Amino acid sequence: MCSTDERETALEARAELAAIVKFSDDAIIGETLDGAITSWNRAAKRMYGYSAEEVLGHNVSLLFPPELIDRFGQIRVAVRQGEPCRNLDIDFVRKDGQWAR
Repeated sequence: MCSTDERETALEARAELAAIVKFSDDAIIGETLDGAITSWNRAAKRMYGYSAEEVLGHNVSLLFPPELIDRFGQIRVAVRQGEPCRNLDIDFVRKDGQWAR
């Protein structure tokens, strides 16, 4: 069991991390290992053109052009194996059909 102080510290840390994600200028997208989008920050909306309501629960593959789906699969395999994925430069498709990076 955690003490009250430990719980408060954990809650404060969680709130701080949530604020970092929310206010980041970088698009941050949370997803399950199967690719279902679970979180979507304001920068993701600005970058990809979709609101959170439009994408939550949908598969992140909607952001990939068909010719890059295989690359997406390779990344997913690496993540499942516990390999870090840092500084990925991958092309995506915005809601308006334009490519983004």
